[in-house]
Parts: sequence; structure tokens; C-alpha cells
Amino acid sequence: MRLPLHFALAVLLVNLAVCEEEASVRIEPYVEKVPANHLKFYLHFSEPMERGDAFRFLRLIEINDSGKELVEVPEPFREVELWDETFTRMTLWFHPGRQKPGVNLNVEIGPILEEGKTYRLEISPDWKTESGAKLGGALAKTIEAAEPDSEQPDPTAWGSGYGINARGQSVILIHTGETLDPESARRRIQIFIEGKAMEFDVRSNQLAFVPPQKKVDSFRVVIDPRLEDLAGNSVARPFNLDLDSNPNFQERTDPVELFFPRKIKFSEDSKFPGKVEKKKN
Repeated sequence: MRLPLHFALAVLLVNLAVCEEEASVRIEPYVEKVPANHLKFYLHFSEPMERGDAFRFLRLIEINDSGKELVEVPEPFREVELWDETFTRMTLWFHPGRQKPGVNLNVEIGPILEEGKTYRLEISPDWKTESGAKLGGALAKTIEAAEPDSEQPDPTAWGSGYGINARGQSVILIHTGETLDPESARRRIQIFIEGKAMEFDVRSNQLAFVPPQKKVDSFRVVIDPRLEDLAGNSVARPFNLDLDSNPNFQERTDPVELFFPRKIKFSEDSKFPGKVEKKKN
């Protein structure tokens, strides 16, 4: 059966409008400086993306101080597409074999990042969504490679404070002392006030949550030992653990519990630096 001409034209116009809409992407972690042995990025898209050939649209380049491309980094990614169930978040791994000192690829090709150098992760605007929309907005992230990190996260050194988040809400802050892997933090950390789990935001070296009341007598934080930093070091063990040199190393398996019994009162002029990202359930 042939469709009426006016109906066919309407369908065509709708499809064209959909294709002209731009999707967006944001890249975690938000920090500009990462350890030279950094492992993962998280690409958050505003809608489900085309899959199966993602690495054709991704590249990593070394740049100079003015942002000019110096060289493309060869084979930086572990080319396995890792998507969440909504196909809107892709975990982009640097190849672990290049980031681990002494491993074959690290020796043969060299590390992906070199301390003191600056790089740009680029996403091609030709990568489209499932609906055919193009990517718009910021499609690149610039990072500076700092000293490699071989230290495990130490929750016992964490502290707390208070502030105001980007939404103008009073929040309690937990200072973690280093930038944690953001998805690992969302999955491996729980915060409780009077037995009730708190939703929290992750940003750089801070966690922030809105308490149920202005005065907080105490709160409890439970950390799964699988919590990782940007270099893959976990509370349980270092990422690059040499068992030959440390044959008696005991990997931590029990959670870390932190108790903050002191009272925290909010002040009206408190500031919370930066935009925060809400935890997903």
C-alpha cells in the first residue's frame, strides 16, 4: 500500500529533524592532571550511541603548550567496547599492558603517557547516536601527565568539612586526599546517617552529600576495598603489585568503616568548588 504523499513528506521531515539534533558527551574524570599510569576514562553520552566500531572515532594525541598536535599516540586503547545497560556510558581503557612497567607492550611500544607531557583525547563528530544524531559541544579533553601513582588509597586519612554545591545546597564534604576513579567511588562507597544511605556527588578529590537536616551529629562511611584511584590502585592492593618482591603481601578483603562523630554546622558563606555529578542508583 502506497502512503499518501503528505504523510510520507511528514515522516521525512521528522527524520531530518531528528538527524539535525545534536547529542552531547562529557568525559570523566574532570581533572586536568592525571598520573602517568592513568587507566580509564568514562564517556557519558546524552543518548544511546552507535556501537561496534567505536575506536574508529577515538584518538589520543600529544600536544604542545599552544595545543598544536605533535604526534598521535599509537595503540593507546584496550579495544574492547564496554557499555552500561543504557548504552550511554562507555568505559574507555588505556591498554593496561602499556601502563604496567616491565610488561611486554610497555617495553616494546612504551608507556601511553609520559610524565610532564600534555595530551588530548579526541572524539570524532562523525560518531553518531542510534537515532542518527551527530555529536556536538566539547569533543575533546586535555590532560597533563603527572608523576606515576603507585600508592594505595588510604581512607583512614580522609577528612570532612562543609560547603555549598553548584545547586546552592548545603553539603557535607569528604576530602579523599586524591582523585578517585569516579565510577569506582559511586559503586564502592556508601555513606549513612542514622542508618539511611545518602546519595552523593563525586568531584575530583571530594565527595559531597546533602544531609537530611542542618545539624549532623555523626555519619558513617563504608568503603569496599575494591575502591580504586585513577591508576587502578585499590584499597585492597596496588595495581602493579610485584609478588616476587612482596611474597607475604596480604590483600585486604574486609570493608573500611569510618565514623565522623563531630558535629558539623553549616555557615551561609560556605563554598563548594566546581560542578558536581550526581550518583546514579
